[in-house]
Amino acid sequence: MARARRTAAMTDDAPYLRPSAPPPPRGFRLVVQPIAAALATCVLFGAVKGLVAGKPPTPEIVSAFGPGTRPRVEALRDRLALGLLSLRTPDGDWSPRPTDVDVDPLERREVTALAVAALAAARRMGSPVPTLDEAILSGKAELFRLRRRGRGSEGPIVNPSRNLAIRGMACAILAMSLAGDPADVGRWPLAVDTLLRLTDAGPPVAGWAHGVAVRAYGEILELGWAALLGPDPRSRVPVRDPQSQRDCNDPRVAAALAAVFRYGGGSAAAQPPPGSILAACLDTPLEWGGEQTDLRSWLMRAWLAARVPGGAAWYRQVLPLLEGAPDASGVIPGAFYGDPSSRTACALLLLYEGSRSSPATR
Repeated sequence: MARARRTAAMTDDAPYLRPSAPPPPRGFRLVVQPIAAALATCVLFGAVKGLVAGKPPTPEIVSAFGPGTRPRVEALRDRLALGLLSLRTPDGDWSPRPTDVDVDPLERREVTALAVAALAAARRMGSPVPTLDEAILSGKAELFRLRRRGRGSEGPIVNPSRNLAIRGMACAILAMSLAGDPADVGRWPLAVDTLLRLTDAGPPVAGWAHGVAVRAYGEILELGWAALLGPDPRSRVPVRDPQSQRDCNDPRVAAALAAVFRYGGGSAAAQPPPGSILAACLDTPLEWGGEQTDLRSWLMRAWLAARVPGGAAWYRQVLPLLEGAPDASGVIPGAFYGDPSSRTACALLLLYEGSRSSPATR
């Protein structure tokens, strides 16, 4: 009986039995204690029932996609992950043209790195799709084997197309970061050094190559590898000369993203200001044009919108369009603006970027 009284005294359901209250008559206690225990059981049962019914113990963290969208984002995430897994080659990697044996190793590395990064992003989002771990490991292993095929070592493949080389290395850095494999720690210095050497001549000409390179530099800065960039890490982010255009074309989006990582987005040196480029993107409503839609462009805009105030408005218009993009297998088809593997991967990475709660987007 004494033990029961002490247990009841520690609960908020029976404050009148706390030690600070005067003890009630003995007969009264004999009646009250069973009633209090019954009431406590009812309260506990109600709490458990609420949890079983799916009621979250805490309010949902609102992503950039808006309140109440989490079930839709999760359903689309898993569809895309399954679609991307279905596109793996027998070697365990991804190819822009699976039936073509004569694919540039750099092209194959870029697509494989994008796919690994996207599946790792799905895993970080809590996807229950089976074989994610195995696909990430095997895809990453093949990614590094592709590098060895080029030169017989862990060194980068030399290719006359600097843009293609930059794209492949930048995507590989994103894949390593999102995979979070401790075994890759030794690869980071070489990867960062390779990207630095590739961009020392200045920013790439093409918008996607510049944008994904900048995003890789941002990942290096955000992940804690900034020391690998030298004494002034942000100065290594490749930026373009100040521009007067204010539109949502790839070169301006990439330049705005570079300004965010190099200057913090608020410096007068950032021309045009990142906020003005986001405003230009918001002034042009998104439309889904099937194979004519460039999902690499959308992903660059997603990276910018996640880091500029007001970016949530962009994310809230993109979700309904992406939901109708995959086919029945979860693959986003296309050949003109990227292959099915890279397009499906870009959509998954876009979902991941918008699902991370960021005050900047609100």
